[in-house]
Amino acid sequence: MNYAEAVTYLEALVDHEQLGFRRHMASVVSLDTMRALSLLLGEPHLGLCFAHIAGSKGKGSVAAMIEAMARAAGLTTGLYTSPHLVSPRERLRIDGYPIPEEELAELTTAVRPALEEIRAMGQLSPPTFFEAYTAMALLCFARHRVALAVLETGLGGRFDATNIVTPAACAITSLSLEHTDILGSTIGQIAAEKAGILKPGVPAVVGELPPEGLAVVEERAAEVGAPLRRAPGVRIVTSPILGPDDDPRPQVIEIGDDPPHRYELGLLGDYQARNAAVAVALAEALGEALGQKAFGPGAEAVATGLRDVRWPGRLQVAGKSPRLVLDCAHTPAAAAGLATSLRRYFRYDRLWLVVGMSDDKDVEGFAAALAPLGGTVFACRAGLPRALPPEVLKQRAVGIWDEARESGNVAAAVDAALSEAGPGDLVCVTGSVYVVGEAMQHLGLEPW
Repeated sequence: MNYAEAVTYLEALVDHEQLGFRRHMASVVSLDTMRALSLLLGEPHLGLCFAHIAGSKGKGSVAAMIEAMARAAGLTTGLYTSPHLVSPRERLRIDGYPIPEEELAELTTAVRPALEEIRAMGQLSPPTFFEAYTAMALLCFARHRVALAVLETGLGGRFDATNIVTPAACAITSLSLEHTDILGSTIGQIAAEKAGILKPGVPAVVGELPPEGLAVVEERAAEVGAPLRRAPGVRIVTSPILGPDDDPRPQVIEIGDDPPHRYELGLLGDYQARNAAVAVALAEALGEALGQKAFGPGAEAVATGLRDVRWPGRLQVAGKSPRLVLDCAHTPAAAAGLATSLRRYFRYDRLWLVVGMSDDKDVEGFAAALAPLGGTVFACRAGLPRALPPEVLKQRAVGIWDEARESGNVAAAVDAALSEAGPGDLVCVTGSVYVVGEAMQHLGLEPW
């Protein structure tokens, strides 16, 4: 297969990311398919060193930070995250770079016979898009003989395809109500799913978790014998305030006490400071497990990784005059964090929001979190089956947003906002990973 054929083949598999988890996951209740797929491929994950990261929010950011730290320490790294923004190559990265098109095609060709064999057997659930990519990631990292492979869970943890590995250390970044029809309707139930990544003897780090969720994680850690540690406290020392023409600058944070360690953090956002505290604690746990002194608190590799980390589409500064910001927030909690960050880090005259959301999201809660900022909203629709039509999105936010317009697809909405915004204004594209990805494609922006 060439690259185009590989992408077409993979996209023909059942894709819960595109179709929505609620309607299409009833039969996916075990790791049996993923284990069978790995076995047919020779269990490529055996012998590799993993960091495994789950959480309602922040798991991708922490994964990116850990990978950047490991690379700064001179280790060969693999990073597996989802979903992608522009290209499926982004999901598999070696030493910070997405794999080439040729390699993605080779990996697809390598895993296809195993995928087809499982499908033909008829005894297991047919492999999904995410399971195929997870198998490709494990095979890719084995072929490159990476010193550290960093895995972000896709959904939950207990039955996530990535959970067939035994990591050197793991982390649960945060807990909030998400995918309640799959993971459970309470924080405790969701915590139980995330805590499914805990393994006997494997150190685990937890971020700021609600008491109900923390109790569940602590109970599970005790049951399996996983040493548990909490992420240290974090304080923002200085925040850059960016006008319409200013280049992005790091924020300065302090993590821990006795004594605190000061770092420059290349990602903006209060929540990224909290994610950095989880990443520093996870790095320390990895360092202890691997005998890697470069991962200790205050170590140069840790500082370099936090300063140089990139995680596109998360409060990403993408343009000037007018200022353009891209952010993948899609929950009320994430929208509240985005609102706080726009106030904290940016100086602008007027706000213009380009918003598209999926039909399984809390539109009203998301809209209410951003409403205090004011401004004009361009409601749009990304090109995926579960995206809300602009007129429905606008209708659901009636009485919440002061001014909202229907703008068709993402490209049209972005063009409309940028054309009406003045040089001192700020345009923010948000509501969905897919909306941000389509905006990046339209504007010719390369995530990596």
